[in-house]
Amino acid sequence: MRKNNSSSWIAYIGWSAFANLLLQGLSDKVKTGQDVVKVLAGGAAAGAGLCGLVKIVEKLSNDDERKQLPPHNGDTEDVDPSYKLVYKGTQKWGNMQKAESRRLTPAQLAEVDGLNFLEKQRVENLYYSGQSNCEDIYESTPVTGVRNVLSNRDGLADEVITNFYMGKKKKLTFDENHHLSTDLNINPTFKAYWRTYLKAVGNFIANNADKSLDKYFTITEKTNPDFSVLSEIKEFDYYGLMGGTQQIEVELEIFRMNAVNYLVNTKMFIRDTYCADKDDIKGIANKKILTQSLPAFYVLQNCFGCHPFVTEIIYKHSDIININKY
Repeated sequence: MRKNNSSSWIAYIGWSAFANLLLQGLSDKVKTGQDVVKVLAGGAAAGAGLCGLVKIVEKLSNDDERKQLPPHNGDTEDVDPSYKLVYKGTQKWGNMQKAESRRLTPAQLAEVDGLNFLEKQRVENLYYSGQSNCEDIYESTPVTGVRNVLSNRDGLADEVITNFYMGKKKKLTFDENHHLSTDLNINPTFKAYWRTYLKAVGNFIANNADKSLDKYFTITEKTNPDFSVLSEIKEFDYYGLMGGTQQIEVELEIFRMNAVNYLVNTKMFIRDTYCADKDDIKGIANKKILTQSLPAFYVLQNCFGCHPFVTEIIYKHSDIININKY
């Protein structure tokens, strides 16, 4: 229901008084100046009373709506001021893989990374085919090439490839407005992970509701989402960008709404290192032997000096947790 401003209320009261005067006049009840004053006053009172009632109903309706809906995007300013902040802090688990750009010959690389004869031969074949050919294999190999496992939505594939070749950015960050963030709401792998995450938060709150969460709070569930799901390649862009993630960091705000309900605002940073290592080139038993794109990735990084980098997706969400369920 739209709120009336002050001028609208005054106009409504005035018209109510005039309408009352007109009706009373038609019924022959207004004969003197004193009658006119009485009728106008009665109409104005009725109009004011109705406006006041409408305002009260609107306030109740808006208050109910505000308390029923969680804040959007985890923004603190949207939180009902009656909720008590019981925790605000950062949690982090997992470690980032260290990766470097190298310019080694196949013989040097084989020695440093401990490659066997077949693995060294594979590196040599790619290396001596030239950097341009390795780039074509890395980008366009059917099914597993970068342009097949990543869409170019929001220019994603171009951005990743350029960053790998040119190394202009140490980290690629995709904020909460990017499709990599918004698609997490419908991604089966992440939805399952989010349930695990909320369960860990809910369990801690339920077991420590009578304590100072701000002093003792810590998440003991430290699993990370693994996006290495082949069936999700066509619909989502996580397999080709991250696969298994290495580090999760969360900025948390927890508000006590009432005795059993808590509002949890999460800002999550999901991180991985975009790189190739010796596991991407190793022997016949490794399933990665079936594709040329990963070995080309490995050779580009370790023989032609292309640059590994950190990828980061920022995800914000608000949830209401009922501790009676834990």
